[in-house]
Amino acid sequence: MAQPILIVQQPPAAVEVEISPMAPAPKPSPTVAEMLQLQEKGIISVQALRQWLGDIAGVAPTSL
Repeated sequence: MAQPILIVQQPPAAVEVEISPMAPAPKPSPTVAEMLQLQEKGIISVQALRQWLGDIAGVAPTSL
């Protein structure tokens, strides 16, 4: 009488997966000199410049 044969399968090889962000890398913040140039050219207002400076300094804006 034939005996049953046991077949053992090896687990599949490990797979390496690299996950990358879906969003593009953030743009660098403008420098103070660049923001001053934008204000001098009239591209941004004095109020916007003050707001930006307050944001980077961590200071709440004040009214004049």
